[in-house]
Amino acid sequence: MLLAQACLTTLLQLDEDIHKDRLGKFPLAFYAAQYWVEHAKSENISPQIRYDIEQLFDATKPHFRAWIWIYDIDRGKELSAKDLNERPLEPEQGLYYAALCGLRGLAEHLISISPQDIHLKGGQRGTPLHAASYCGHAKLIHLLIAHGVDANVQSESRWTPLHDASSMGHLEAVDLLLQHNADLNAKDGSSWTPLHFAAAGGHLKLCNCSLSAEPTYTH
Repeated sequence: MLLAQACLTTLLQLDEDIHKDRLGKFPLAFYAAQYWVEHAKSENISPQIRYDIEQLFDATKPHFRAWIWIYDIDRGKELSAKDLNERPLEPEQGLYYAALCGLRGLAEHLISISPQDIHLKGGQRGTPLHAASYCGHAKLIHLLIAHGVDANVQSESRWTPLHDASSMGHLEAVDLLLQHNADLNAKDGSSWTPLHFAAAGGHLKLCNCSLSAEPTYTH
């Protein structure tokens, strides 16, 4: 957890005045932006780290935008703009990134502050449920659906969360979505179903699961 704390401490020092030329003063910034999630992803994080993560995602502060500006985990890109102000983000995107990172405790915290964000688009995949499904974060999927998110919500390209989970071969996520009435025959903008994406990705076990439409994962 020492690396997680060091990364978060670095990111929480960044403010609205940060730009490429100033990043030299924060030698850990690039590493922290790219890897803090991996170091902090634990069910047993310390209260201090939990607090720092909540501060990082505080929509009233610049730290969240600074992190995404340095390294956008949703796109896998570094420094897409010279200045932080050229990389605007909306407050509701915090929940999307929490779902993308698999940070359930943080997601619960953000939902308690702004419940409506569960339905809003937050990134290139679509809604928080799309992000959680794409990354196979079953606990986040369960949390979001428990708060009323439709398992068949569509992105702008008409992908459902089942498309996302199927394309990446996440069997547990697929089973969980099917348990909550995800539409196996939903078509995206190119008329592809989740099964098409599972087959294209070579996910044979997933194809069998999808064909039977019966959950196979056991806890």
